[in-house]
Amino acid sequence: MSKHKVKTHNWNNGILETLDHFFDDLRSANLFANNIEAHTVKVYDPDGNLLTSKSSASASATYA
Repeated sequence: MSKHKVKTHNWNNGILETLDHFFDDLRSANLFANNIEAHTVKVYDPDGNLLTSKSSASASATYA
């Protein structure tokens, strides 16, 4: 069974940390994506197509 993926990106002391989180449905993926604190959050459908993306305004200041 294919899953929706939420990919999070966080900068920690100049190192990019990327994590993948998997969900059975789009509703659960979006709920998670809207409530997680990360510099960048991307939601993908089961086929790997990007559905939504959001970035934190403070992300560029953190790793610059």
